[in-house]
Amino acid sequence: MNHKTKVYSLRIFHIVGALFIYTSIFLLLYSGFTGRQFSILPISFIALCGEAMAVMINKWDCPLHDIHNKLGDEKKFFGLFMKEEYTRTAMIASIVLGGFTILFYSAIKLKLLVL
Repeated sequence: MNHKTKVYSLRIFHIVGALFIYTSIFLLLYSGFTGRQFSILPISFIALCGEAMAVMINKWDCPLHDIHNKLGDEKKFFGLFMKEEYTRTAMIASIVLGGFTILFYSAIKLKLLVL
């Protein structure tokens, strides 16, 4: 596999993973607000918690950014869609949204929060 293929493969993997995480966030929030249940919710919750742990361990940055750097790819996930100056803000917003979702859904499931 040549270098360009590795970079594009990593970008595609990163995009697919991010789409799954953001879909998980949406489903968990939707389920929390409406009470509707989906069979994928446990997987979504576990994946979101795993992502949160990985981000915390990686000093509040995406763990895949290290792999991007090793490949010499300056365009990380958010850099594919926006100017570089906004990427850190987008990452922080994603962390806050994910953290809120974990806490919100946990509170709903533990019946600490009733809507």
